[in-house]
Amino acid sequence: MDPVNGLTKPAIQRLLRKAGVKSASGVIYEEIRGVFLTMLDPMLQRIIRFVEHEGRKTVTPIDVKRAVESIGLRFFTHDDTVGRCAPRKRPGRQDPGPRTRRRTRKGMGAMRNMRFYQRQSDCVYFTKTAFVRLVKDRVEQNFRFNKVALDQLQVFLETHVVRILENANLAAIHASRETLMPKDVQLARRISDNPLDHLLL
Repeated sequence: MDPVNGLTKPAIQRLLRKAGVKSASGVIYEEIRGVFLTMLDPMLQRIIRFVEHEGRKTVTPIDVKRAVESIGLRFFTHDDTVGRCAPRKRPGRQDPGPRTRRRTRKGMGAMRNMRFYQRQSDCVYFTKTAFVRLVKDRVEQNFRFNKVALDQLQVFLETHVVRILENANLAAIHASRETLMPKDVQLARRISDNPLDHLLL
């Protein structure tokens, strides 16, 4: 099984809702997976350099912090107990009476999802096992990863993806569209002042 397949479509949809995106093109999911991998690879290379410099085989949270700060970004510490973000569930019917069909305006479901996911913090949307499998697949050497270090790296990368999607959504709105497309993500990365978007390997 390809480790990239662990970056599932429902998890990416939650990231889109957290970024305030109402509608997205069907090909946007591959674009977001590609963005995630292009950020993960240079971060892992920098982390491994710090670990090798000290002659260790275990990646610790300090190594993640150094790697983030070495590219000029501020590292926000997170709680050690990083859990998976809870998906929004529709409330069950309490009245067993006759079923009445409620009419809602178009886009109201997306707005409810946005408000729900934007209230969540310090949690991750991709499953931890899928992220661990992906990291171990990208690292060739036999390194061990501290659990807290993996959690912090995943939170950092997902937060950065959300920021890119927020800027891409503004680009789509500027083009008088509600649907997010890959060209919006590419434009957001190109005009971004974040050094991680322009990091060369």
